[in-house]
Amino acid sequence: MTIYVAAILVVAALAAMASGRVDPLLSLLVALILAGILGIAPVDQLAGGLSNAGVITVAAMLVIAKGIVQTGVVSRATWALLASTTTAQQVLRRLSFPIGVDSALINTTPLVALLIPAARQLDQTKRIPAREVLLPIAHITTLAGSVTLIGTSSNLIIAGIAREHGVDMGMLSFAAVALPVALMGTMVDVDERIEAGDLLVFEATEEGIAAIWRTPLFGMSAQRLYAVTVSAGGPTSLHDFERDGSLRIIAARTDHSLHETDLNP
Repeated sequence: MTIYVAAILVVAALAAMASGRVDPLLSLLVALILAGILGIAPVDQLAGGLSNAGVITVAAMLVIAKGIVQTGVVSRATWALLASTTTAQQVLRRLSFPIGVDSALINTTPLVALLIPAARQLDQTKRIPAREVLLPIAHITTLAGSVTLIGTSSNLIIAGIAREHGVDMGMLSFAAVALPVALMGTMVDVDERIEAGDLLVFEATEEGIAAIWRTPLFGMSAQRLYAVTVSAGGPTSLHDFERDGSLRIIAARTDHSLHETDLNP
């Protein structure tokens, strides 16, 4: 019975974090407190993860990364490397190899954090969208960082757990599996361009849709968005809302083409 309660707590905590409506730290704390109250595990075991060497190492490296960002060294170095670039593809060609090597030697979490200011600077000065740089870079760091013990947070945490059970993991213990996966992953095009006629499907909360609508791509005010409910006897499809030209449907919960969706009260 205990294992089922624990599973429910884990799923509930993950669902709360994924919803975006609850602070992740609050979700975890509530789950830990409930686990202690319900007697799922002793309090010292529940809090033991906070003393995991991997968790502490990642936290310390994030602090160091923040300090390095504040010095401006990263911004100056990346700007010198990327000053002549004009597209995201050029940026990725120049960064892929050094970032891949660094990811195997430096924890990937602070490494990506170090690149955020540089990506924002490129976005502001050269109109190169930060997402077109950071998403592929995150993909590269994940693949390359998984090869070594210190390359990614998950490896450090796994090694810490393994050590508690008498299993020692070395610098390249993950390489036999991670290196082939990383090499295969580099062959995947992670910067695919959306072409005319492509269908983009996404799921978001009302807040998420409003946030997308406020981006420069759309440039619209959130105050011009309306959530609409349909009563019995009303319009039969989303397209009916747009017949007079006064409304534009931008999102709906549907598995079909947006404007061909039948409305249900």
